[in-house]
Amino acid sequence: MQKISIKREQSQASLSFAERENRRSLAGGESNFRPQVKNKLLLLLVLLLTAATGARAAWTGETYTATATENLGAITVNGDATLTINEGVTVTVTGGINVASGTLTIVGPGTLVVNGNDGSNGQSDDVGGNGTPGGVAISGNIVVQDGATVQANGGAGGNGGAGIPENGGHGANGAAAISGNVTVQGGATVTATGGNGGNGGNSPAETGGNGGNGGNAFAGTLTYKSGTVTANGGSGGSGGSGVYGGSSGSAGKAFANDNDVDFSETTGYSVTDGSNTITTISNQKTVVISGGTPIPPTVAVTGVTLNQNEAQMTVGGETLTLTATVNPEGATDKSVTWSTSDGNVATVDNGVVTAVAAGTATITVTTTDGSFTATCAVTVAAPEPAEPKHLITATHGEQTRSLEQPLPYATTIGELYEAVTG
Repeated sequence: MQKISIKREQSQASLSFAERENRRSLAGGESNFRPQVKNKLLLLLVLLLTAATGARAAWTGETYTATATENLGAITVNGDATLTINEGVTVTVTGGINVASGTLTIVGPGTLVVNGNDGSNGQSDDVGGNGTPGGVAISGNIVVQDGATVQANGGAGGNGGAGIPENGGHGANGAAAISGNVTVQGGATVTATGGNGGNGGNSPAETGGNGGNGGNAFAGTLTYKSGTVTANGGSGGSGGSGVYGGSSGSAGKAFANDNDVDFSETTGYSVTDGSNTITTISNQKTVVISGGTPIPPTVAVTGVTLNQNEAQMTVGGETLTLTATVNPEGATDKSVTWSTSDGNVATVDNGVVTAVAAGTATITVTTTDGSFTATCAVTVAAPEPAEPKHLITATHGEQTRSLEQPLPYATTIGELYEAVTG
């Protein structure tokens, strides 16, 4: 990922506007500077600053780290980029951030404040003019992490102009705070507030204009892993007064639907309306999400092996212990099940094989994740027949001795006696 760091080029201040434009190779009057990255994908982050004098300046570089407070104009991002803001530093962007392609990753622990442009008010005239919509604060995909704080405020809709003597103009809709997909992780804090709807224009003799609708806080999908997210819909604009008053606009929503928030990668989180726990986020004006703990990513099983693939056993002999190794070592679910092809020959319990009768059986281990298998071919032999033993008793005078052992082949009583008495 290309890392973009906020760093003001002080030497540019002494250059004329034309020299700065030429030095940055701006084409067609556009305010986007496009640095070439040798043999790599072109990545772009352009920051425009509107200074108190009205002069325009641009900062760019391969690393964009804010080390001091900055007040910037509209930003366009092309390609993956990383914005790092140091502790105690606040970067304020007026006019919105447009992530045209790729993903902008915002790294803390500093603060980024992004304000969308407010819409223009309608002119007062015979018929009041309509207001224009507010601008989105952040459009496109962003990731907020590592303790960063982001405050995104959608632009307010413009008010309708007064109609004298005709109808008042309509107020415009407020804008969404964030219109792309957002991931919040690493203890970050995101506050998104939709823009308020514009008020309808008044009309002393006719109908007042309608108020605009408030903007939603999030107009894309939020993937919540950890940290705190506060989402506030904008307020609806008031209807203009008149012989017939205009209608008020609807309030914006924190999220349009329940499935606009993905909780699949977190656990232990809470969801409130700012005061009370809620079970649905749909149609709520305010939603606060906090307390989540990220769920470690799942590592899939790729295979399993046994410590031996064939074995010989004897009925009545020692058991055999098979050990299964599930790969990779860091697999999330390493559980397995054991089975035998013939329980009349050999049984298996958690890898311990017991011979039952002469024959062959295949012991199989199967992973729960992915159903990978490994086998061990077991051959069971019958036990060796015991050699017959006989009890031999010999008496010599008052002494009697007995011995149980395989009977030696003897042809005389003396040989038998020697076998017993040694």
